[in-house]
Amino acid sequence: MLQLSIELASLHEESIVLNTLVTRVAVLAESPVCMVMLMDEETDEAVLAVQVGLPEGTPPGLRVPLASPIFRSSLEAGEPIILLDIDRGAPEMRTILVDEDIRAFFAYPMVREECPIGYIILSSLTPRAPSTAEITAYRLLAERAAVALENARLYTALQEELAERERAEQELQERMRELERFNRLAVGRELKMIELKERIRELEAGRESRP
Repeated sequence: MLQLSIELASLHEESIVLNTLVTRVAVLAESPVCMVMLMDEETDEAVLAVQVGLPEGTPPGLRVPLASPIFRSSLEAGEPIILLDIDRGAPEMRTILVDEDIRAFFAYPMVREECPIGYIILSSLTPRAPSTAEITAYRLLAERAAVALENARLYTALQEELAERERAEQELQERMRELERFNRLAVGRELKMIELKERIRELEAGRESRP
């Protein structure tokens, strides 16, 4: 998990951070289904961002309401959701679970500056009680993943800002070149007008000097 945390911190693209996270955590946790769901504060829902192990045909961007007491208490306390046996402890979760074979459910909040931004969700096909050490380790990993995700977003935003500045600078340079070309043409036309006026004066002076 420490190696994974270090690797995540070195990544600069959100999609790579998320895909690396779920594929590696699924193996570490021996979880048949692993997914990351990110918060949509406007709709008060968790949105499926990336997953491994869900049934084929699971819609991308699957949304889960966060108004249920299980999620609400987790978000308010900043604590993970640990359901050792869904059918006995929280059968209402069956209405939102895509995989009917899942028996145990674990959701670790990804917290950044005391604000949850999503969940790392693990599962088991049999009832299972994780140890205190395991829960602590995955909570820490979820927090580090939140930092890595935010850093990747900041990096992308910075790259986009730098690219926009570069485009603006290129446009400014092109306009300056166009202005220089216009000025050269304008000066050329002015010189030709001066030459033409001088020639006209010479012709007029020549006509006046004739008897």
